[in-house]
Amino acid sequence: MALFGLFRRKPHERQGFELYGAAVRAARHPVFFAHYGVPDTLDGRFDLIGLQVALLIRRLHRDADRRGAVLAQAVFDAMFADMDFNLREMGVGDMSIAKRVKNMWEAFHGRARAYEAPLEARDTAALAAALARNVWRGVVAEDAPAPRALAALALATDDALAAQGLDALLRGQVTFPRPGTRSRSERRRPHDRPAPGILPHPALGRGRPRRAPPDGACHRGGVRRAGAPLRHPRRQCPGRRAGAAGGGWWRHPRAGAAAGLRGAILRRHAGAGDAGAG
Repeated sequence: MALFGLFRRKPHERQGFELYGAAVRAARHPVFFAHYGVPDTLDGRFDLIGLQVALLIRRLHRDADRRGAVLAQAVFDAMFADMDFNLREMGVGDMSIAKRVKNMWEAFHGRARAYEAPLEARDTAALAAALARNVWRGVVAEDAPAPRALAALALATDDALAAQGLDALLRGQVTFPRPGTRSRSERRRPHDRPAPGILPHPALGRGRPRRAPPDGACHRGGVRRAGAPLRHPRRQCPGRRAGAAGGGWWRHPRAGAAAGLRGAILRRHAGAGDAGAG
C-alpha cells in the first residue's frame, strides 16, 4: 500500500499550480519592464514573480481556515517545481541544480520577510526601499517613482487578495490588479499572453487565448452559426462533411466544395469506373 502512496497527489496540487500560474501572468505584464524599468532579465523576472507569490502566500497564511496554509504550501511547491524545471531547460546540470534551487528558495524567503513588515504597517516608503534594493539591486533610488509605484501596486494587490474568498482560491481562481500606465500598443496585447522569459511549467499549459472567429466562419472550415461557442467538437462542425461532394473538416471554406483532396480522389475513381463500364 505504501507504493501506491508515491503516485498520490499532494493536497491542492492542481489548485496550487493554477494560482501560481496566475501570479506568473501578473508578474509578466509588460508595464513592469517598459515603464517601471524592471530589468528584463532572469533576476528581474524572478523578483517580480517572487513579489506576487509572496503576496498570495501572505493572503493564504492569514486565513483562519487551515486549508489556507495547506494551499499556501501548494503554491510554494508549484513555484519551486517550476524553477527546477526552468533551470533544467536552461541546461543546468543535475549536480548543481539542487544548490541553485536552494539559493533561489533563500532569496525568495529573504524577500518575503523584508516585505512583510512594510506590508503590515502599510508603509509605502519602507516597502519602496525594500523593492529598490531587491528588484533594482540598488541601481534606482529608494524615492524614485518606479519603486514607489511598485510599492503602491503591492499594497493594492495585498488589499485585493484579502478581499477574495478562500472558496474561490481553493478552486484555483484569483485576480491580481493590473499595473497602470500602459502604452497604446501594450493595451492591444492580451493580459494573459505570456511574455518571453521564465519558461512555463508543463502543468500550467502553453496555450494562447484564442479569438472567436466572426459569425459565418467556422474554426476548421465550413460555416459557423451565429452565437456558436468558440470551441466545439469536430463532429458538430458543419465543415466536417466528408463525402463525394468534397473534402473533410481540414479544408478551407473558400476552397470550394469540389476542391478537397478526398473529393478529387472520389471523382477520379468515379470517372475510371464510368470509362470501364463504357
